[in-house]
Amino acid sequence: MKGLLPWGNAEDGSEPSWLLTLADLLSLLLTFFVLLFSMNAVQYKDWESVVQTLSRELNPARPKIIVQELKEGEALGENKVIGGNLNFLSSLLRDRINEDDLLTNVKVTTLRDRVVISIPASLGYPYKSHGLGDEAQAHIGQLASLFSQISNKVMVAGHTNREKIPTGGAYTSNWELALTRAREVAGLITVAGYGRPIAVISFADTRFNELDENIPLNQRYDLAERVDIIILDTAKDRGQYDVF
Repeated sequence: MKGLLPWGNAEDGSEPSWLLTLADLLSLLLTFFVLLFSMNAVQYKDWESVVQTLSRELNPARPKIIVQELKEGEALGENKVIGGNLNFLSSLLRDRINEDDLLTNVKVTTLRDRVVISIPASLGYPYKSHGLGDEAQAHIGQLASLFSQISNKVMVAGHTNREKIPTGGAYTSNWELALTRAREVAGLITVAGYGRPIAVISFADTRFNELDENIPLNQRYDLAERVDIIILDTAKDRGQYDVF
């Protein structure tokens, strides 16, 4: 007698369709239980960083960051604080210079953002050397005492002409000489009561071409040997090595 067995046709040996459905169901059940086990075994520490990140991002009280394009010429992180009035300061400096015969050749130039006090080397420096005399130091110190009450940034720059350093001297280059002179003047300013850091730089003869070409060459060489005290219109609110 021919008949069907539970697992298929006795004659052709084919498998019944419900067996495939049963295999799929067993696979899904196995996957489900594995998923339940994995979720139950996860420790909170593994999810702590994710929870904190979501808490910050979804917090309505979180500060907003606004990204905008900087205008041309605007510096990143610049926090400009206006210092003392330059016009008033330059007026005081000129009055002090006019009262002192030794400082007659000291020039005060007022620009838009700075006051430049030019001290010629002929005031007391030996030719192509450093070392102001005691009298010149005292007079420059009296002039620098006006800086003790200001908050402006101050820098000192040394300049020279294009004549070479004499052989066998204390210096090997105009750059070294100009820097030493600038450091000496910066020290006088500090002793006079200016308590903030002072930037000291050397230009040597690199600014010689900026002098007026209509001035005779010998006079330009005299003007080139100088130390400039530069007072900027911004307050001294950064470190010692900031760029002016």
